[in-house]
Amino acid sequence: CWTKNDPHIVEDDVPSCRTEYEEKCIETQSGYVTGQECSKWPREVCTVRKEIRAKFNPVTKCEKVPQELCGPSGCGFVPGPEECHDQVKTVVTDIPNEICDLQPLRKCAHVTKLVPKLTPVEKCVDVPK
Repeated sequence: CWTKNDPHIVEDDVPSCRTEYEEKCIETQSGYVTGQECSKWPREVCTVRKEIRAKFNPVTKCEKVPQELCGPSGCGFVPGPEECHDQVKTVVTDIPNEICDLQPLRKCAHVTKLVPKLTPVEKCVDVPK
């Protein structure tokens, strides 16, 4: 039996992601002073590009090797004593060549988070004269 790696070309989707920060500012009023409160949050922006790569499928095959028995014509088979002997045989096989290319893969997905909604409420302040 033998095994060899059969290469084939595939088109892979490769994501490319980056982190962008979004900022939102709200004007706040405390008495007669107006201020601004800003908040930032990260957001993942991903694009997918096609890349052609070679991948391998292992192929294993076993073959029967016929052996020819020779003898004079008209001679039949007669059971005889068992004969054993050691035999050294050279077997040539292909050694599979493994190529491992492990690279970190960033997986991007949309995440929904609950955010409290702020509504303005009128606040009265008594100013002494």
